[in-house]
Amino acid sequence: MSDLPATASPRLTTALRYWERKRGGRPFPSRADIRLAEVPRLVGHLVIAELVPEPTDFRFDFVGAAVRHWLQTDLAGRRMTEHPAMARVLENWATVVREKRPHFVEAPYIARSGSVVSAQDMLMPLGDDEAVNAVMAVLEFAVPMPGFVSQANRARNAA
Repeated sequence: MSDLPATASPRLTTALRYWERKRGGRPFPSRADIRLAEVPRLVGHLVIAELVPEPTDFRFDFVGAAVRHWLQTDLAGRRMTEHPAMARVLENWATVVREKRPHFVEAPYIARSGSVVSAQDMLMPLGDDEAVNAVMAVLEFAVPMPGFVSQANRARNAA
């Protein structure tokens, strides 16, 4: 299995194990290999997007309920570049297509509560033979980052 950092959420580890199992001896599994019923704990956090080449973009095929809730919109059927919040991550998804391997992304941010948390993405290629034609992503929101304190919370704790 590809290495994940110790900070990776268990959901992302489960997703990568599933992807590894589905690919078998191939470079990556096909879209047809992915069965939502096999991974019920991932479905809400799952996104599957078809590659739209030249210029690189992605059309969302499946967007789980947790992702729709977090983004406050349903992206199904739309292109990544049509949604400002997703357009920022286009390069990470393009990296998966270029490198033809899974890609872990972690982006710390300050939550409304003032805690430092991270958004984590496990991006995994799907395709036929040697060509990537889709990306399967499992997105995790608000993963605690122990030991990190925002300036707002540091000031509050000092008072």
